[in-house]
Amino acid sequence: MEDLPTNILTFEEKIKREPDSEDILGQLLMAYATPDFHSHRNKVKHILTYITLYPTHASSRCPWVYINHEKFPKEFKQVENIWKQHLTAQPNNLKIVQGVANFYSTFAPILSTNALQNFANNNPTEPDVWVDLGRYTLDAKERLNYYLKAKELGAKQPNLLVWISISAIDAKKFSIAENVGNELLAIVEAARAKHGEKLDWPETGKELFDKALKAIGDRAKTRDLTKAISTSAYSKHYGHTALGHVALHNKNLKQAIFHLLESGKVVSDCRLSSYGPSFLLAEDLCRQGAWDDVAIYIKYCKNILEKPRSRSMASASRATSNA
Repeated sequence: MEDLPTNILTFEEKIKREPDSEDILGQLLMAYATPDFHSHRNKVKHILTYITLYPTHASSRCPWVYINHEKFPKEFKQVENIWKQHLTAQPNNLKIVQGVANFYSTFAPILSTNALQNFANNNPTEPDVWVDLGRYTLDAKERLNYYLKAKELGAKQPNLLVWISISAIDAKKFSIAENVGNELLAIVEAARAKHGEKLDWPETGKELFDKALKAIGDRAKTRDLTKAISTSAYSKHYGHTALGHVALHNKNLKQAIFHLLESGKVVSDCRLSSYGPSFLLAEDLCRQGAWDDVAIYIKYCKNILEKPRSRSMASASRATSNA
């Protein structure tokens, strides 16, 4: 194990002393979740243990437990058999079904949706299964319908409205995109009525929390504010993005540009900074010749993106103009 970094070696030593520790196993799998060690053989061994002992834990439903089926075909089959055994024993345990879906998602997505659909057939009022069906389904119209079903059933997934808006655009259901876009902006307006200009504070992480705590003096209210800042940025970005696509569909270029620029006037949010803001509307507007406006939008995005990524998106946009 001399090729492993210190943090992984530390957890490897700990797991020798406590081989069944859920906490140590989980931290060890997280430590392996890097490009250099994601497919390390030692990690595969720990995945087998983790899935066997803790199939309902959240870590069993995340990328940390993926196994490269081409590099480790034997171990992949072993994990598949473990999941099948769990599913046979607990067919109506949603966490088990979600684990099965996660396992198949990078190998055979149809098997993911099959497992979820079987559960949904027997548990049609469980909102989270419809959320997951939307996440794993490749067809845009089906994905939209699953998300709408989840919303109807009261799903609490915080990203659901945004996922509905994106799916509605993909499926060219612009009336739905418009309704959800307005719903997202209503969230922003409600937060602004409560918190005012604090929603525009540009700080992030501990710096933001400390600033809010100093201003408010109450930790619970501080958490409420920091959550509102993040949620508002996310909702504003995708609300205007959805309405911009609707405007462009209605051939209202001026309105589409307005929504593009408004979607970029947001502070950083963990989701936007991790996965990036949407550039689909910007790309569509590039095709309409709105280069100067897209350039302004990209400058706005530098507030929530690392500079190398914003530069790469600018290059991609320029390439689109020559297509």
